[in-house]
Amino acid sequence: MSSPDRCPSPEQPHPTATPNNERPTLMPKVTRLGHVGLFVADPEIMMEFYSTFLGMTVTDRDERRVFLSSRPSEEHHEILLAKNLERHTDPQQLSFVVDSLADLRAFYAQIVERKYDIDHISNHGNALGCYFRDPEGNRVEVYWHTGIEWPQPFSEPIDLSLSEEELRSRLDEMVAA
Repeated sequence: MSSPDRCPSPEQPHPTATPNNERPTLMPKVTRLGHVGLFVADPEIMMEFYSTFLGMTVTDRDERRVFLSSRPSEEHHEILLAKNLERHTDPQQLSFVVDSLADLRAFYAQIVERKYDIDHISNHGNALGCYFRDPEGNRVEVYWHTGIEWPQPFSEPIDLSLSEEELRSRLDEMVAA
């Protein structure tokens, strides 16, 4: 069984609180996040950002909605952009995994070149992440899993303009400390 401050094992059902301190019941659990819907003012500009810059595939669209996926053969859409001038979505962040440190550094270089507003760049131990704003101000993160198990929350600034060797050396030093 997992400790109270850790997430339960993915193989175990999760207990659900019940009224009057009755015995907890075991509930099924979700297997993964399916998609996120965002209200946007300009679906065209946002589609350009998510498809051209982040490399997502437009899987369907109409005049008010755009469906995008990073894995279209597995998931029809992971993001839905829905035009609505009266409502605005204010997510804490949208995070996207990249395959390699080289990919993360390439995204960082493009973020700087395109002058997207960088919120911060963090070493989380288990991941390196670059947080920045999309064209409508939503916080977006691109991150790379380091392969290091590190207690969370943890965050310290890191400079993605360093070479890949320097970044890996900093991670090695952190583990050795």
